[in-house]
Order: sequence, then C-alpha cells, then structure tokens
Amino acid sequence: MSSAVLQARRELAFRDGLASRGGWYHSMEFPDGSRVDGYTPLEVLRERYADFGLPDDLHGMRTLDIGAWDGWFSFEMERRGAEVTAVDVVAVANFQQAHERKRSKVRYLVEDVYNLSRHKLGQFDYTLFLGVLYHVRHPLLALDIVCGLTREMAIVDSFVIDGEERAHIDSPLPFCEFYETDELGGNFDNWFGPTVDCLLAFCRSAGFVRVRLINTWHRHARVACYRHWLPAPDEPRVPAPVLLDAKHSWDGGIHFSSDREEYLTYWFTCDADTLQKDQVLPEVGEFAAPVLVVKKMEGGVFVANVRMPPGLSPGAHDVRMRLEDSAFSNQRTIFLDAPLCAGQFEIVKVFDGVTWRENEVSLSEGGFLTLWVTGLPEGADLISTELYAGVQRVPLTYVGEEVPARQINARFDAVFLAGRVNVYLRCELGVSNRVQIDVVE
Repeated sequence: MSSAVLQARRELAFRDGLASRGGWYHSMEFPDGSRVDGYTPLEVLRERYADFGLPDDLHGMRTLDIGAWDGWFSFEMERRGAEVTAVDVVAVANFQQAHERKRSKVRYLVEDVYNLSRHKLGQFDYTLFLGVLYHVRHPLLALDIVCGLTREMAIVDSFVIDGEERAHIDSPLPFCEFYETDELGGNFDNWFGPTVDCLLAFCRSAGFVRVRLINTWHRHARVACYRHWLPAPDEPRVPAPVLLDAKHSWDGGIHFSSDREEYLTYWFTCDADTLQKDQVLPEVGEFAAPVLVVKKMEGGVFVANVRMPPGLSPGAHDVRMRLEDSAFSNQRTIFLDAPLCAGQFEIVKVFDGVTWRENEVSLSEGGFLTLWVTGLPEGADLISTELYAGVQRVPLTYVGEEVPARQINARFDAVFLAGRVNVYLRCELGVSNRVQIDVVE
C-alpha cells in the first residue's frame, strides 16, 4: 500500500465528531418531544431506511438488527410493527437509555455475531447488518450466519475502498485490502476494505441468490440481499427442465451435514443448447441456491453445482430447479442432519442384472446384481447402504427411490470367485436377511 493511500485510510476516522455529539452516532426522538442530535442526522437516517425497501407495515414480521449501536433502526422497525431483536457485541449505554425512554419492547442481545446460533433465535423475515462486516475477522463466516438467520432479505452495509469512485478500480477480479493493525481509521478492529464488486461477491457466496447494490455513500456501499428468486413466469416461454438427479457433489449420496461445507450437484436436461449460471435457478427446500458452475456434458445432460443454502432445518428437503423463463422441474429429495432410522428391511428378490436369472450373478456378463428390498429407510443412499457377499463388501451403483420395494444395483468386481455365497444389506444399525446366490463365470 502506497504512503498516500495509507495516509488516506488513516484519515477515515470520525471519533472527534462522535465525541462532540456525546457519543451518539444516531440522532433520536423520544415520546416526550425531546431529541438527541447525533453524528448522523434524523433526515439521513430516514433516507437510508427508505432506501432499504422494507415493507411500510411490519406487523407480524420478525426483524434482526446486528450491530444496532444506538438503535435507531431497531426502534424504527418496532414503530412499524415488527418484533425486533437487536444485537451488539457490547452493551451500548445509549441504546439502553433510548430503550428505556422509548418504553421499547425490542429484545436486546449482547453477543458476538459468530455465537448467534447458540441462542436458537430462529429465522427473521428481514435482517440489518449495517457497518459491521469490515469489523469482523472472518467476513464470509459472518455473512454465512447472517444468511442463515434470514428468511427473505438482508441489508448489508460496509466500508468499501472505491465507493463513488468505482471506475478508478481496474481489476478483473473482486479484491479487498487487509488491515493488520490500525491502518483503517486508526481502529484496531477494522480488518478489511472490499471493493464494491468484492462486497457483492461476498454476499452471493454466502448464499444470497439475488444481490442488488442500493447505493454508495461516504465510502460505504449498501446492498440488498435476497434468499429467493423472482417469481416464476405465469406463462412460461420454454418447457420446464427435467431433473434427472440431485446428489452430494463429493460422495454421490443424499445426506448432508450443516456442520460441513457441503455442495449439491444437479443433473438435468432442457431444450437450451447452452446455459449461463445466472440462467439456472435451483431451490433446496424453502431457499434458493446460487449456481457456482454449470456445464453441458456428453449426451446433452447439464450439470450444475450449488452450495447448500444456510438456514435449512434438519430433515428431508425437496430439490427442484427452473430456468429464467420456465416453470419448475420435477423434484428429488435430500436429507440434512437426518439420521437414518434402523428398522426391519428385507431382500425379497435377487437377479443377475443382465441375464435376469434369479439368485445368480454372472461374472462373464459384467458381475451386475439387482436386488429388490422392502422396509429400507427413506433416506437410504449409496453411502449409508452397504451390501456384503460373505465378508466382502460389494460396491453399490444405484439405490432407487421407489417404496415400499426399492431397487438396488451392485457390481461384483474381479476379486470375486465363482461359488455360492450369502448376500445381505447393512444400513445404519439394521441388517437384512441373508439370501444365497450363485456367483458363476
């Protein structure tokens, strides 16, 4: 960083102006007619709020204000009817004073953004995350948490290094400056300064599927971040895609964990010759998911990869997708944080997958085995289900979704020799019956 840029960053401080206002950053009006003239005038606060695009009437809605500071935005959402939770990393005396003078019912939580999940707050229709992002050392983690707490839209406000001067930043990639100590404004808790494009990319990467720059003002950018696609067209112009499969990108299963960085792969067909990632609109459960990569494979099948959206509840979730101008596809099912229930399941039929001879598998025909199983847990997949021939595990190639009898395909490889063997299934704690088959050359 050049000395001129470094000097400019150090001068971005407002401590003296804040001190002259008695430490009040927000101006405030009180029921008795008195007011506090803080660092930010009421007119500016009202203009900023109007830019957010929140509904005028917030009755019946839950809102979250992370980094509430003096609390003007919390109290304004409460005034409009919302049930409000305000969060700050320290107890701000001005907030507490305003809360008492306004006789407010806003819930005030003193907590670090990284620890919000332990409070089981649930989800909020709207979340404000104003002037906080550049104060956290792990910005993407913080935005993941914000996204997971938000049901509809979040407003993210952050310091940016280009602001109104975006044209002066010439880079094909989004980037940010890192401040190791007090390079920004003389504050030791200012950690980084993104470009506007970097801020938008951060918000998309966190799981927000539509990210709209509201404006830039005084070296800050304000961004509206949405959890859902725009509504599907009433009269689709193109046929809906056909979803062939949706599986874990790494292991090919249908079970996912919220404790890990998980990715989901869609296989689908459609009438398009080519697709860009912003033309593919997937959904997982109640939330949309931005596409990371989409490409066309041999045979005309498209593959799209998404990151599992934050904030999903444990259990089964329907997976579907559409294109910009189409209706939604058919659905598949995946499971999040959902342990299988071990029960009674039974192998009812076994065939060679090529010759269809019962209770036999032919190594010369490829060693393909097909089983029909009843009672298998709904969430059983290629990862959670295991097939054994004697003590040797047989690789599975397919676990069907049909119930109550589900098709399972496996392949005997070169380690198997001709002879008679018992085959059985394991799934979680359950073990099926044993069926004797002949392995033939």
